[in-house]
Amino acid sequence: SEMCIRDSSRRAFSSATNKNIKYFFFFGAPGVGKGTFATRFCKDTGFKTISTGDELRRIVKEENSSTYPKELVKTIRDTMSAGKLVSDEVLLEIIGRKVLDPEITKGVIFDGFPRTIQQLDLYRQKLPIDLVVNITLREDILIEKLAGRRVCDGCGENYNICSIKTEGYDMDPLNPKKEGVCDKCSGKLVIRQDDTKETVKARLAEYNNCLLYTSPSPRDRQKSRMPSSA
Repeated sequence: SEMCIRDSSRRAFSSATNKNIKYFFFFGAPGVGKGTFATRFCKDTGFKTISTGDELRRIVKEENSSTYPKELVKTIRDTMSAGKLVSDEVLLEIIGRKVLDPEITKGVIFDGFPRTIQQLDLYRQKLPIDLVVNITLREDILIEKLAGRRVCDGCGENYNICSIKTEGYDMDPLNPKKEGVCDKCSGKLVIRQDDTKETVKARLAEYNNCLLYTSPSPRDRQKSRMPSSA
């Protein structure tokens, strides 16, 4: 099956490289606003966002199975049902096929990819990198912002009850029309388990500890890690 996936991936990337589009990467700590920036950027430019995590979840839920080869779908479902992480080759296969989407005519922004040095190296063998954006925000503001996040337990829509007006920061809350109720589906708004202040601090500490650095030495670069930001 691994051989089939590699062959399929090669064919997908061969077609993808023929598309004259730009490839952008947005990085930053958890909650810094990568998704918000990406959404607004796409709206203004006609770019599309590719989230490997979202694609994997859709495959498991059988929402987009017809887009991918049956062998690949089976591999992903078997792997994720066993509680394991899919291989880097599988992630690259998903990317190779997603960039072939006819709606992608100008460029893409990658969300949640790459997460490891190996993924980055594999990607660079296949497709170019046109722009990397690292979004930063003061850590105490990040903690306050994440702690104010609310998510609909029905449709997943995001809100934020936090209002930040301090030292040059002016961030209005993103409140629902009715407190605790989603505007889109009337679902209940909840606090994500990983959005408590204690968890947020731990996630930021992990992120800062794992920051990717650039080094002229390949040996040194192999020692570095990339953050598993959300």
